[in-house]
Amino acid sequence: MSEYAAVADRAKRELTDPIEFLKSTYPNEKLWRFILTHPDFDHMRGLEALYENIGFDNFWDTDHTKTKPDFRSDADKDDWNFYQWLRSANGPMKPRMYTRGNAYYAFAKEENGMLGGDNIEILSPTRELVGECNTAEKSNDLSIVIRVHHARRSVLLPGDAEEAAWDEMVRFYGNRLKSSFLKASHHGRDTGYHLNALKLIDPVMTFVSVGRKPDTDASYKHRQQTGRQVPSTRYYGNIELRIHDNDNWEWFVDHNAANS
Repeated sequence: MSEYAAVADRAKRELTDPIEFLKSTYPNEKLWRFILTHPDFDHMRGLEALYENIGFDNFWDTDHTKTKPDFRSDADKDDWNFYQWLRSANGPMKPRMYTRGNAYYAFAKEENGMLGGDNIEILSPTRELVGECNTAEKSNDLSIVIRVHHARRSVLLPGDAEEAAWDEMVRFYGNRLKSSFLKASHHGRDTGYHLNALKLIDPVMTFVSVGRKPDTDASYKHRQQTGRQVPSTRYYGNIELRIHDNDNWEWFVDHNAANS
């Protein structure tokens, strides 16, 4: 077995079941919110099981017009049907379809209306971009892009944002895209890599969340541009970033990796 095949096999075996993780780490607790960045199955597979076994009180979605996709299994069909119910008028909660500029209590404001709360910004999509993506039938650029602030640090989570979304964020934010940490868009693929955006973000670290290394992996581009660490879950297993109230930070992994 080649080194790559061995790493890929280990990554597949070490996948963490998020439901079991939540049960063991936060027993008897529900999620406050579930954010479906965009309606692709690799971001929503297991949604029904998550709701039934863990539950969540708030659901963020996008105002997309994506039609029924191809199903890999009956479980995919069940998840898609559940998702359609969840976002319908008959669902258990009203789905929140926020876009850039929205700021409501519990994610960007305190109870008194002042900025604060969970310190979450929505950087993308805009209403205009949602319309363009629906017309072009492109899901990735629909991604809800959020930035979470704590102390003087920030973490940018761009979902699967690609060129159109990044172009718009670069145009609108410019230097304000600067963020302490970045989760590489589209699982580190080349389609999510945007040089101008990366220069503006200038992250201390970039994390790649992916099991198997795709043929279009752009980890080396991130590393070459920033000159900083770009750890991947395919080599380190689960990665935890911890930001303390005093502005210090550290990261933890399941195991060390000879090849990162």
